[in-house]
Amino acid sequence: MKLPAPEILATPAWADVAGALRKARSIDCEESDFAIGVCDADGRVIGAALLRCYRQVSRFTREMQKLGYAAHIDPSCEAMQGCDVLYAAPRRTPARRRAAS
Repeated sequence: MKLPAPEILATPAWADVAGALRKARSIDCEESDFAIGVCDADGRVIGAALLRCYRQVSRFTREMQKLGYAAHIDPSCEAMQGCDVLYAAPRRTPARRRAAS
């Protein structure tokens, strides 16, 4: 299965996401191949990986939720960009301006 973006482990800046992927892959299971992707704020898949079963996807989802990512599943949607599950990057909230004194 061809991934729609570079493999997550190949992206050094994503150490936390790569850690979540390693935890998910530590679960032993039969091969099924679920393509997962991580999106930037514009919805583009910027990292992807294959997981072998639903249990691995569930574990990855829990780990990504801890990091603030939201999972999206819509098999009929073109926006999935070839992935079975997409994880949206956490939205950054603008820093509050210091109240004028």
